[in-house]
Amino acid sequence: MTGSSGFIGSAVLSGLLRARTGGRIAELRLLGRTPPDRHTLSRPGLVWQHADLAEPRSLAGTLDGTDVLLHLAARTSGTVDECETVNTRACEVLAAEARRVGLGRIVHLSTAAVYGAGPHSGTAVDEIPPAPVSAASATRPVSSWGRVTAGWSRPWTS
Repeated sequence: MTGSSGFIGSAVLSGLLRARTGGRIAELRLLGRTPPDRHTLSRPGLVWQHADLAEPRSLAGTLDGTDVLLHLAARTSGTVDECETVNTRACEVLAAEARRVGLGRIVHLSTAAVYGAGPHSGTAVDEIPPAPVSAASATRPVSSWGRVTAGWSRPWTS
């Protein structure tokens, strides 16, 4: 799992830790620049592994032995180059790693901001064209996973 310290990722992590306690998850691997707090790390079945999305080379081998990737991390501010590195290049590297290990499923979190300022209620995914409002949203379109996983027959969710 990437993004476990973020707003959405921390809520997802909390739910996954409850599922882990219930025996539905054997091991939960958190990928990140800095380890979580000691209390979180003390949980049985939780493993932290250093991986920095700003350094895509650090992602090599991070998916070994996994069967699901929850990619919830993103760069939400910064220059176009910084956002491109984290939001696009790191996705490409994670997708390559997923292919290499035969990963069973990818869940990728994007943002409605790729479609502009909104509101976005009542619209289907393909009903409005992308109209990103920032470097961050320009590098996170839903179609980015379609591009990086092109030709890959595994299921993925964005």
